[in-house]
Amino acid sequence: MQTLLPLDFIEPSHNAPAGFRLQRFEVLNWGTFDQRPWVLNLQGDIALLTGANGSGKSTLVDGLLTLLVPNKRRNYNQASSSTGKKERDEKSYIQGAYGRTRAEESYGSKPKLLREKAPLSVLLAYFSDRISKQDVTLAQVLWMEDGSVRKFFVIADVELSIATHFTHFARIADLKKQLKAIGAETFEEFVKYSQQFRKRLGLQSEKALDLFNQTVSIKEIGGLNDFVRNHMLEKKDVQTKIRELQESYENLTISHSAIQKARKQLEALLPLTEEAEKYGKLKIDVANSQKFQSLVPAFFASKKLKLLVHELQAIDQQLTQTQHQRSESDRLLTTLRQQEKDLDFAIKQDSVGQRLQDLGQEIERCQKEVNHKKKQAEAYDRLAQRLALAEYSDRHAFYAARAKGEELKQETDAALETLEAQRDEQKLQYADLQKQQIKLDE
Repeated sequence: MQTLLPLDFIEPSHNAPAGFRLQRFEVLNWGTFDQRPWVLNLQGDIALLTGANGSGKSTLVDGLLTLLVPNKRRNYNQASSSTGKKERDEKSYIQGAYGRTRAEESYGSKPKLLREKAPLSVLLAYFSDRISKQDVTLAQVLWMEDGSVRKFFVIADVELSIATHFTHFARIADLKKQLKAIGAETFEEFVKYSQQFRKRLGLQSEKALDLFNQTVSIKEIGGLNDFVRNHMLEKKDVQTKIRELQESYENLTISHSAIQKARKQLEALLPLTEEAEKYGKLKIDVANSQKFQSLVPAFFASKKLKLLVHELQAIDQQLTQTQHQRSESDRLLTTLRQQEKDLDFAIKQDSVGQRLQDLGQEIERCQKEVNHKKKQAEAYDRLAQRLALAEYSDRHAFYAARAKGEELKQETDAALETLEAQRDEQKLQYADLQKQQIKLDE
């Protein structure tokens, strides 16, 4: 890169100036500044730009305008035009128009172009605040496509240069990726770009940029008052402003009256609102009471059902106990009747020896039965101890323990059903996990 022009700088003060200052301005393929980056090193100080007519002073100023002012409000080449007519636009600067030549196909003339194919043009301005040590770089990349100007805008919070950051790429998309990789932001619209750089540079509105645009377009200043009035102050119609104020006052008066009226209406409606809230609460209470009332028969039916089920269980237990007692009684009756028959037969046969033998056999059989029942009683006691039930003492204790055992059996069956349901659920979850693992493996 080369410095475009030698500059004579005003001696800076010992204290660093506040705010962002333009440190460096660069152009590539802009107007007559062709083929390589051209650099203007300002170093944040005030500089005087001089040169002969056509040396490119207005071209550089227009490049800075292009970075800061939207195209619709931009005044290109006004300072060098005696008629105030626009002689340049973005397209002419991108193509490097530098004069006119006679057109062979017509009686008019056409501009001479340094770059008919219009390669990429780049404008770059590097600002720095030496006090806060913050940097901001603004850039625009422009090119021709199908006869129209295409462009995008760049803002970076670091120092950039054309030679380092805007020359090594094959496509526009690659350039954008490189800029984003170093932390720069790119924009397709000037409005969003302007909002961001004004926010970074501390410009609260666009008025300062409008003033800059107007100042650049002024060729000479006839009087300071006229300059301030025409370029720094906004033109206002006093009569229209007075009428607007009167209309605003009338609207405010009407609005105040409406607010007062509405306030009085609200105050009048406040008791009614309170009564409406009470009515709403009472209505909800009545609805809840009716709902509870409709549920009362079902509630008592549920209680009655539980009582009846418990009573039926008690009756079933009593019936089972009675049936066992009846079976024992029938068996004893059958035994006694058989003994009666045997005694009757023995008496009739008068066989005492045979009877004694039979009695011995009967005693042996009864002893075996007693031993068998003892073993059963011992087995029952062991089971009762394991189940925390009362041991066998008499018939009533046995049937009470049996009833309690039935309850334990029902509880055990219910717990078993719950465990089986949990086991089935765990199997389903395990199957789902196996499917997920298969998907993950795939």
